[in-house]
Amino acid sequence: MAVSEKLRVLVVGSDSNSMRILNEVARDLENEAEVQVLRDEREALEFLEGAAGSQVTGPQLILLDGCSEGVDMEGFLRAVKSNPELLYIPTVALLEVGSEMSLKNFYELNCNCVVPKPSDTNSFVELLKALKTFWLGVVTLSTPRDL
Repeated sequence: MAVSEKLRVLVVGSDSNSMRILNEVARDLENEAEVQVLRDEREALEFLEGAAGSQVTGPQLILLDGCSEGVDMEGFLRAVKSNPELLYIPTVALLEVGSEMSLKNFYELNCNCVVPKPSDTNSFVELLKALKTFWLGVVTLSTPRDL
């Protein structure tokens, strides 16, 4: 994959402030990224499983808002990482100090990395650009078709 292509990002679980910021980020990065935000894990799993079983192009990266109340991040990660069609999608948790799930929890559930959750639009834009460069330009990703 090349860094020049658009990064397809699925964001799972966001509070209203994060939703506002993510909508601004999506506008700022419209030429670089397609950002889809789904509020809960059930909706996200349905979307991912539907994309995996069809010709729909799914996300290249999943961002988990580890600070979202009422979202079962543990259940979501278990479901994604146990599905052979989905486990190859990098998952990045956005974590604030004092969130319910700890850093250790995310890594035990095979989350690929945990980063501090940005608090403003500019920081979110910079984070997505850095993640795009890393996941599409530096890392060699595998897919079920590679095996």
